[in-house]
Amino acid sequence: MTIGWPAAFVLVALILGGVSLYATVLASRGAVATEETKGKYTEQYQILTDDYAKLAQETREQQASIRADVDRLAKEIRETQASVGADVNRLANSVEAIEQMMRDVG
Repeated sequence: MTIGWPAAFVLVALILGGVSLYATVLASRGAVATEETKGKYTEQYQILTDDYAKLAQETREQQASIRADVDRLAKEIRETQASVGADVNRLANSVEAIEQMMRDVG
């Protein structure tokens, strides 16, 4: 059984139209899925960006607090060193005075 050329032409046109329609439906579904995925990841990116900004601000605040503590401790250390130095000088003078008294007596 042979079909004539007009019927073959119509049959090929129907097959091509069906394939074209199927490809269009698949492409539109793919585009919708892509947009959904893009929206989801954009939202996740925004959440991560907000979290990063909060973390960066907390870190800056903690660094400022630590810097203030270090400055305060450095000042206390300098004051303590000066006090200890004065005490050492006073003790050295006392020892020299005692040694001088022992030489004078002895």
